[in-house]
Amino acid sequence: MTMKKYEAMNARNKQLCEEKYQVALSAIHQMVDESRKISIAALVSETGLSRAYFYKNGRIASELRNAMSRQKGIPDIRNKRNAVLNHAMEKQIEILEQEIKELKQTIDRLEKENDVLIKKKKKRELEFLKKM
Repeated sequence: MTMKKYEAMNARNKQLCEEKYQVALSAIHQMVDESRKISIAALVSETGLSRAYFYKNGRIASELRNAMSRQKGIPDIRNKRNAVLNHAMEKQIEILEQEIKELKQTIDRLEKENDVLIKKKKKRELEFLKKM
């Protein structure tokens, strides 16, 4: 009797595994058909399966890698976001370079001013020594 229960439990587990596989596979194919960006996070929210399932299940992981590799050339929102971020960073770099340029000019001006003051000091020291 226990062997029958074991076989029934094993059969049910295989059925559940196959159902999960079909759910995941259909979600992947649907995302490909709709030209949506395939990601683990999107699949988790769409299927209700765990992240680990997509990484640990060999058949699904293989299907997922294939689908993702087919999407390599398709532009997605991340590329647009990255472009906006790159533009913002370039503007920030320009601002910082301008600030560096102004600070270098200030350093040059202060060094010249310092040289003038050092010369005045030496001149006063010489005058003081001459008076002695």
